[in-house]
Formats: sequence, C-alpha cells, structure tokens
Amino acid sequence: MSGTSIFAIIFLVQISRPIRKEIWFWVVTAVFAAGHGWAVFHLDWSWVEEGRNLRLLGFFWMVDVGVMAGIVYAAYRLKYGAPSKTMEASLDDLPRYGDRDIGL
Repeated sequence: MSGTSIFAIIFLVQISRPIRKEIWFWVVTAVFAAGHGWAVFHLDWSWVEEGRNLRLLGFFWMVDVGVMAGIVYAAYRLKYGAPSKTMEASLDDLPRYGDRDIGL
C-alpha cells in the first residue's frame, strides 16, 4: 500500500512540472504526503489481499491521483486565476486562404 501512495505522489509531481518551482505546490504536496502516510499506517488494508481486490486498488489509485490533481488545479486557479487560452475556438472561424483580399 505504501508503494501505491508513493507512486501517486511522484506521479502528481511529474504531471505538475510547470508549477514545481512554487512554494505553495510543495506545501500542498506535503499535506498529501502526510495524509497518505496516515492512511498507510492507520487504515486496515487487509481487504486488498482478499479475492480480486487488487483491481479495485488500482481504481482507488486513479481516483486518488485525480482528486490530488484537481486540488492542485483549484489552488492554481485561486492563486493565478483562469489559465490563458492557448488555442482558437475553431479553425473554421478563421479566414480561408482563397478569401483573402489582396489589392494589387
């Protein structure tokens, strides 16, 4: 169980590459690590060894990473606002090459 928790934290750090230099990101990550440490030592994980529950553990890992990424994104939005728009709404709205008005 501790391996999946460590892997979840490492995966979160890897997908958060642009904001790894921010102090608030490492504070949030430390809170996640403390929560995972508590869960590893204080919750009963014996159900994972029974039957086919290992697949369920993988599902919980994906949900865990998704929730952590959502919280990091929410913290980013609180600090910096909405991310800038990097793409046009639709390429169909742009003028066509043949529709250009060229006055020669």
